[in-house]
Amino acid sequence: MEIQALYIKAFGGLKDYSLRLGPGATLFYGPNERGKTTVLTFIRAMFYGLGERRGQDSLRERYTPRDGAAMGGNLWFYHEGVQYEMSRSFGPRKGLDQISLIDLDSNRLVEPFDPEQPGKELFGLAQEVFANSVFVESSGPRVRQSGGADQALWETLSDFMVTPDAKVTAAEVQGRLTKAKLRLRSASGRKGEIPELTARVAEMDEKVRNLAAIQDEEAGLAEELDHLQTRLGALRSQEDSLKQRLSLFEYAEDRERLRLAQLPQTELAALEPEEAQLEQALEPFGADENARRATLNKLQKELQSLLETEQRVQMTRAQRRESRRRYQNILRIAGLALAVLAVAVLLYAYFMLQGDLRSQVMAVSAVGALIGILLYGQRHSAANWIIRGKSEAAAEARSTLDGRLQQFREDCAALGYQPEAGFASSASDSGTSLQPEEQATSNGLRKLSDLPALGIFLHSVEEMLEDRQSLAKEKQRLLAAARREEEALGGRIAFGQRLEIQRQALKHAGADPDTARVDYPAADRLAEELLLLQAERLTAEKQESETRVRLESLLREPGTGAAISPSALHWQMSTELREEQNRLDTLVQRWRALELAENTLANNLLELREKLLPRLAESAGGYMQQLSRGRYDTIQVTENLGILLRDSREGHYYSPENFSSGTEDQLWFAFRLALTDYLGEGRDLPLLLDDLFMNFDDKRAAEGLDLLAARAAEGQQVILLTCHKRIAKLAEERAGWSARTLP
Repeated sequence: MEIQALYIKAFGGLKDYSLRLGPGATLFYGPNERGKTTVLTFIRAMFYGLGERRGQDSLRERYTPRDGAAMGGNLWFYHEGVQYEMSRSFGPRKGLDQISLIDLDSNRLVEPFDPEQPGKELFGLAQEVFANSVFVESSGPRVRQSGGADQALWETLSDFMVTPDAKVTAAEVQGRLTKAKLRLRSASGRKGEIPELTARVAEMDEKVRNLAAIQDEEAGLAEELDHLQTRLGALRSQEDSLKQRLSLFEYAEDRERLRLAQLPQTELAALEPEEAQLEQALEPFGADENARRATLNKLQKELQSLLETEQRVQMTRAQRRESRRRYQNILRIAGLALAVLAVAVLLYAYFMLQGDLRSQVMAVSAVGALIGILLYGQRHSAANWIIRGKSEAAAEARSTLDGRLQQFREDCAALGYQPEAGFASSASDSGTSLQPEEQATSNGLRKLSDLPALGIFLHSVEEMLEDRQSLAKEKQRLLAAARREEEALGGRIAFGQRLEIQRQALKHAGADPDTARVDYPAADRLAEELLLLQAERLTAEKQESETRVRLESLLREPGTGAAISPSALHWQMSTELREEQNRLDTLVQRWRALELAENTLANNLLELREKLLPRLAESAGGYMQQLSRGRYDTIQVTENLGILLRDSREGHYYSPENFSSGTEDQLWFAFRLALTDYLGEGRDLPLLLDDLFMNFDDKRAAEGLDLLAARAAEGQQVILLTCHKRIAKLAEERAGWSARTLP
């Protein structure tokens, strides 16, 4: 790979900054604060990003421009014969970063396999490997660990051949493995993160099961509550329907009550014409009941007296007729007897006597016969003459009776009596002539014939008085009934208004109140049915309330009473359980990996000792011999992976801590070159160096520059940035170096 040029839009203290790079070995000189470290960090960020760490170790925070400008820029490079242009912008966090990679030869956009760290694909190196091999920061060539020892343990083991930290021995690695394993699980298996997490997972799993059971119970209660509410809705609908039907019956009953309450008033109104008619008929009898009763009693007494008098007159008349008939019979018998005797004497004298005696006897007989005939013929007149005294008394009594009758008739006529026209006796009808006395009697009888009619009139008046009294009592009864009904209804008018409101409400509810009829048995049946339905509804409401209470208690945390959501808690607890289970699985996998690493560490160490480390030590020893001009010629790796350096003058091996910092930097630089050789097999890797020789004296720096120039001559791009003029001057004096000043 060859990096051709870069353009920094904004990064750290650099803005709108361009730098052209070239092949071979190039040294850029610039004083402090010129941006040499920023340039190298920018190149590294273009390939591996800025990460997500915060704080003083955060490259993103460290290189954010002070004016808040967006970080980003472009990088042009050759890789495997193809020219590329990479553009990147860095946001406040990793998720806002953007990258584009263009193949300039075909002018097409290339999608990186890892947009965050395209260097993995281009270099074939992880970021930590890149940072510990071809990229040297200003802190020197020492390899470094990423993060703490526990987190870096696997990186150290897996990348041991590229990150051989001399401070981490094999024994320490084994100790860390054992310590990490014991921290995860003790030898007894009862302590450690895994047992604790296992217990917690079991506890959480139990809670999840309980929550699932609660959730199932909640679903069951909710379904039961929904069923009860549906049932309650149906019961309430039936109850409303029954109430509406019962309301129709109640409306009909109330309407009937109102009608019955209005009956006394209706009957009172119907009684008024009859009362007025009775009052008009009884008005002549007096203004009040007592006067009318007194007048009626007086007339009744007079009528009774007239009837008694008439009876006496009738008896007297009958007696006179009997006396007349008796006298007439006597006179008829006497006359016939006298006539027969006179005829017999006459015949006797005519046949038996002679002479004057005969004549005398015959004359006397003739007179006797004549007298007998007269008696027979005038028997009626004679009888009347005989009883003439009694007839005069009867006529006088009749005259008095007629006067009283006439006065009574006039009194009754004044009170409204209307006699019937015409009167004819049986005698008139028969054509028989009446004697004067009998004619007078007949006239009296004709007058007396009004008495029954007058009696009927008075009786009718009495009945009218009774009717008036009954009418008054009925009126009082109706008035009392009307008052009672008024009180029972709470006011007939107000009751009627309420009844009309009830009627409108029923019509609004879709019922037809006008067709409602009173049906007490049906209403009673409906009332009983409604009571049963209400009892069933109350039972359902009680069940619904109990179910709701159970559901609410189920949805509250025991003890605190705080509202909870079993489904939400189940989801949350299940999520936490999955996370904890994943964490447990990760820990178990880590423990197994640690166990596997512990079991295979010996084999790995053996392999490192037998294959890789001797090769690295041999390659690094050669570079160290060139850098030290033969003083240090051999590097040895101990059984516990410690590094020893042989001093050719003394023939002894020493650990790096026994040498100066310059010699120690030479050792690590030699290892860097050896690692680069190892990693560069089949790869075209540049060397990016920041003040690599700051701890080197001029002699050692010159040796290092010559060594790097030789590598550049072999085709490897070397970019060295320094703030030391002596290093820049040495580079200018060395062959194969292009020394330039940073803009």
